[in-house]
Amino acid sequence: MKHFIQSSRQKRKVLVVDDEVINRELLEAILALNYEVYCAANGSEAMKLLRTEKEPFSLILLDLLMPCMGGFQVLEECKSDEILKKIPIIVMTSEKSAEVRSIRMGADDFIPKPYRMPEVILARCERIIELSEEKTLINSIETDETTGLCDKAFYYAYIERTLSSARFRTDALTIRVENYRRLKKMLGQARLNLALKKIAGLISRELIGKKGIASYSGDGVFSAYCKHRDDYEAVFEQIQDELSAFAPSKGVRLRAGINENVDKASPMESWFAGADSACDSVCPPNRTALYTAELRERDMRREHLARDFKELSDDQIAVRFQPRYRIKNGSPVPAGAYAVPCWRHPLLGLLSAEEFLPIALEEGQLFRIDRIVLREAAAAAKRLRLPVAVSVSCADGFEDAARELSVKSSQIIPAINELTECAEKLKNAGFSVEFDGFGARGVPLEKLARAHAAAIKLDDGLSGEGLAVALGAARLMGAETIVGGVETGEQLEALIKLGCDYVQGNYLCPLLTAEELINKIR
Repeated sequence: MKHFIQSSRQKRKVLVVDDEVINRELLEAILALNYEVYCAANGSEAMKLLRTEKEPFSLILLDLLMPCMGGFQVLEECKSDEILKKIPIIVMTSEKSAEVRSIRMGADDFIPKPYRMPEVILARCERIIELSEEKTLINSIETDETTGLCDKAFYYAYIERTLSSARFRTDALTIRVENYRRLKKMLGQARLNLALKKIAGLISRELIGKKGIASYSGDGVFSAYCKHRDDYEAVFEQIQDELSAFAPSKGVRLRAGINENVDKASPMESWFAGADSACDSVCPPNRTALYTAELRERDMRREHLARDFKELSDDQIAVRFQPRYRIKNGSPVPAGAYAVPCWRHPLLGLLSAEEFLPIALEEGQLFRIDRIVLREAAAAAKRLRLPVAVSVSCADGFEDAARELSVKSSQIIPAINELTECAEKLKNAGFSVEFDGFGARGVPLEKLARAHAAAIKLDDGLSGEGLAVALGAARLMGAETIVGGVETGEQLEALIKLGCDYVQGNYLCPLLTAEELINKIR
């Protein structure tokens, strides 16, 4: 910790309180190179500054004998205030008796008058500030008992106080254990905790050293702030190799996002938000990804959309339909459609569901959008005389909306992506349920089989052997299979050979309006 405080050389705020102009000017000249110096001519001015400045002072140099309000009164008021009492105070006096009294009242040190040795004054100021910051940090530290790393509160405080102004270039990292919840079920919490402790040790050894700090926030998510380096992919290859060789860590894999050379003038939260985005963008076989200008632009766009979403009206939701084709007998035959919400943005045009549904989820507006889609899908299905699948976020709300809109179970296929009591409720209401995203969410096959979904839509990212295995597993459960995202004729031919039941995607047909869908299929 001392190393960081000494190496960061953060320009801290110091308040000089003295009624003699020459003394103020002398102390300001001595301290100005290392500190941002404020001056007050008496105690009243000092207390006003202490209570109005937004950023706290790191030290007060206090003369005792002054008009208006003396140093002892300032000392007394500061030490009785919950916030100000944390600021260390060095008193400046030529009277020995005053030194003893001020120390008893809570002063941290004293500097004798007259000021003869500037280097001694600087050394005392630096040491008192250092001791005060160490005390604050040590008193606030709490560690995660599983990993031994510090908690988030201490982590951010430590970075702000000792590292954020370091002269070396620094990076912010987010490190995640992939498929954490599934691993928790497979390995058990006790074995997984051993793996987490091992990961913490590897991060501390390989990344942190003497120029950084790491934290664990739970659910397999680590954060690190460290000196910049250019070999993160190689470092995480090494970490992964050692982790894989550690018996309790079998199957545990890491990914890391790096926001390199962070702008220390920007909010600290933004450093790690960028690292989070980079972590989300990691593409195997890579283990790491950088926060690029492209990702930064995407995040800024998302922030803009989140602000605009608060003004979203129902008539801005446009429902589009992706035709679905049956391929069981070798050639595609129209069999229905999948309804997709889009946002008719007043400035940006038609936005895809992928762009705005995560925002709708955060804002608690998913059911509102589900209801609009259900209404439009039911109307299209009635004219099409083929079923339309719609995504369902809430079974109870879906049932109420379906009843109110007089939606028939033959017209709508509710598609769910979480195996809760939702499936059972919808089946009891007479609907044929589709499970959406098989192969991506680590759903236990036994649990999926008990749900008795009529159809299983496989994750669009599956291919090769993984796709074949998922199709086989779905057939064993007696469910029909659906694959989306078909973009080429080769993909279609492969799915026909694998025995898939239904497909959809741009190769067969892009998204259509209700009128376009009906004209194309009917």
